Amino acid sequence: MPKTGPDKIGMAGLPKRGCMSASLSASADRAHERREAKRVLISAPADFIVLGESGAVDTGVVKDIGWRGCRIKIGRRIPRGTIDVTLYLPGARRITCRGEISWQYPFEKEGLDSQVGVCFRQIDPSDLREIQRLVKIRGGSR
Repeated sequence: MPKTGPDKIGMAGLPKRGCMSASLSASADRAHERREAKRVLISAPADFIVLGESGAVDTGVVKDIGWRGCRIKIGRRIPRGTIDVTLYLPGARRITCRGEISWQYPFEKEGLDSQVGVCFRQIDPSDLREIQRLVKIRGGSR
């Protein structure tokens, strides 16, 4: 069990560690094989603010999601660090959480510049249950 404390646990009790059991070494497309938590494919809008930047709201598209994090296609490269995200998931209310950029790589298809992996760090337990429900409905686990 990981060490607990305010710097190790988010609002939903998620351990402060990576979203995957092994580091991202090749491609995000193969990362699902190493995940601790099942993710499902999705296409849903998201807004985000990178903490420490100007505070401007950017938009992106959530491409997969699980109970520990998500992958978002965005229109620019952003620095690693903390991010506030609002997810507009199908069949769910608006979900707002704080996360950490765990990886990023350029992506030039569909006119978007980058993809980022976001590990959820602070999320309301009811929002986490909503994500778990969506994952289960779409064929994932947990």
